[in-house]
Amino acid sequence: MDRTAGSHLLIETANGVRLRPQATGGHVVVADQAVRARFSARDALSVLDLDCPPAGGDCARMPTVEVPAGTAVTVVARDAGVDAAGLTGDLHLTTVNGDITLASSGGSRSAVSLATRNGSIRTTDLRAATLSAATVNGDLDLTCADAPGAVDADTTNGSVRFLLPPGSPSYAVTTATDNGRAHLGLPTTGDRRAPRAALRTVNGDVTLAAGP
Repeated sequence: MDRTAGSHLLIETANGVRLRPQATGGHVVVADQAVRARFSARDALSVLDLDCPPAGGDCARMPTVEVPAGTAVTVVARDAGVDAAGLTGDLHLTTVNGDITLASSGGSRSAVSLATRNGSIRTTDLRAATLSAATVNGDLDLTCADAPGAVDADTTNGSVRFLLPPGSPSYAVTTATDNGRAHLGLPTTGDRRAPRAALRTVNGDVTLAAGP
């Protein structure tokens, strides 16, 4: 099933979702035919509701949705994960009781926010102007391909790791942990004009370092 994309896509699901780029046109494509997909409009949003029919059958809990380049995507999921790769717009991904993974996504002007309650968050090769990541029970493992202007990373029971590419500017860094250690492997600065990173946990370590 497909539909022409607007500039902002909202996906709502009682399960999880897998997001991939749509390379052949300006349409949102739901690749799993067993999933029940309903498109609608809400103010300036294109809304996609995903669920499984009552009979269930082979309905995937992590259906694949293909998204056109540059589309801003908001996901509201629960009781499963969100897995995204190759997307280039703003990204606001949330779930409860599931992990969030984000690979090779974003752009130099992208705003990225990732939130779950019982799960970990992992990014690789991420580009963003701003990055927010939050969970309660889980780790935050944030690897960036460039240096975001602002980073906020919060967990309660888990560690926070923020990895930057070589040659990144010095950050104004604040860290907090009650039961763990802070490891700052890169130079930091007190200059308020510098990019900033707030890395916080209660039970776990906090790490700032150069990425692979």
